[in-house]
Amino acid sequence: MYKEKTERQTQDACLCNVVTEHFPRIKLAYYSYIANQGKLESINDNEVGYYVGLRNLTVVDSGLRFLSHQAFVKNVNLQYINLSGNKFSSLSKKPFRHLGLSDLILVNNPFKCSCEIMWIKKFQEAKFSTETQDLYCMDDNNKKTALLDMKVPNCDTSFLAIGHVL
Repeated sequence: MYKEKTERQTQDACLCNVVTEHFPRIKLAYYSYIANQGKLESINDNEVGYYVGLRNLTVVDSGLRFLSHQAFVKNVNLQYINLSGNKFSSLSKKPFRHLGLSDLILVNNPFKCSCEIMWIKKFQEAKFSTETQDLYCMDDNNKKTALLDMKVPNCDTSFLAIGHVL
C-alpha cells in the first residue's frame, strides 16, 4: 500500500523526466508524491493527465492555491488524494466530482469559511469511517472554526447532494 512506502522509495519515484516543473511523465504510474514545492501554486488542465493509471496523488507542504475544474478529468482511477499543508483558502468540488475517492486529505490548509467549502464539510460528515480530519476555516472575524461546526448564513446546501463520490 502507498502509505507503507519507505521515504527513499518515495524520493526515487519523484526523480523522473519532467513534463511540467513538478509532474513527472510516467504514463503507467499508480502514485505520485510531491512535497515542499513552494512554487507549485496550481494544477491546471491535463497536467496530471499523463498519469492515466494514477490511483494515489499526494501534493503536500507546497504552495497549491488552485485546482482547475478539469485537473483530474483523465485520472478516473484516482482513489486517494492528499493535498495537506498547501495554501487553499477555497476549493471547488468540481475537480473531484467524477472520481470515486475513498480519501481526500485536506488538513493544514488556510480555508476561509464559505459556501464554496461546504461540500468538504458534507463529504466529511458522509464518511463512514471513524477517522475524521481536523479541518478548520477562518470566519469573517478571523476566528478559527472547526469545519464540522461551520455555519455559513445564506448558504444554499441543496446543490451539495453527495452521490457516490463527493
